[in-house]
Amino acid sequence: MNEATIMPTLTLTRVPPTGGAGPGGRAQTLERDLKKIVRAGNFGTLCHSDTPMRYFLDRDESCHWYIVPEPRRADWEAFLALPAEDERSWEVPEWVTPLQGSPSRLTFTNPKQ
Repeated sequence: MNEATIMPTLTLTRVPPTGGAGPGGRAQTLERDLKKIVRAGNFGTLCHSDTPMRYFLDRDESCHWYIVPEPRRADWEAFLALPAEDERSWEVPEWVTPLQGSPSRLTFTNPKQ
């Protein structure tokens, strides 16, 4: 499975802030971030047959928000539990996508719980 077959199924987008933003700012689409995840391929296949990969939103102790693959939840929780002095806690894992701003700037289609 590759980016060309996966990306048309991704429907999560970032909504631009009022007033807009330049290239590289908050007005970027989340699609670009998700393409980066697909290209990295560090957490397995995004789609298993007809079932798309599930993600969740979470934040760290500094209130930064991230999109995390559901199958990596235990890894994410272990990362969050690292003490601040531990150098492994200084950079988020590459399979996590940081959000540029608040989750309220995201829109979804067909959300599930």
